[in-house]
Amino acid sequence: MQLSKSTLTILMLVILAAFVLPMAYRLTAQVSAQDPAVAVGGGEEEPNLEEKERELHIHRMHLELERAELEASFGRLEMVGRTAQIAENEVTAAAYAVMHVTDLAEPDQAVELLSNALQKTDNQATQRVIRIKLAEIYAHTERPDEALGQFKSLITGE
Repeated sequence: MQLSKSTLTILMLVILAAFVLPMAYRLTAQVSAQDPAVAVGGGEEEPNLEEKERELHIHRMHLELERAELEASFGRLEMVGRTAQIAENEVTAAAYAVMHVTDLAEPDQAVELLSNALQKTDNQATQRVIRIKLAEIYAHTERPDEALGQFKSLITGE
């Protein structure tokens, strides 16, 4: 049996009227029962506008906090990745350590530590990194002759 478009349209409207609309009315009634401010003509006042703004502000603050926590997590992951990249290469790892020696040691301690490391390493690139840092320390501690000695070694490769 072939139904025309108009017959199908009427049939769909009947189904809509018979099943869907009553369901929508029941849902509306349930929501209205839970929150009298939603009820049409419920007779109760809507919640205070200031209270709604306060709740929205608190919700925004929670969302901002979650966003900040996610960014911090991504930042930590990024740092772990960079640290792993540094550790993959002997010279890069040595350079990282050499550059941070002065964060923890006084200049005289750093000079002693780096001078000992310079004598112990056979890696020329690591030796150059150490000489650069020693020259920097000497320059900042007003020991220009020693800084120049390190620069000379860097230039001549001695």
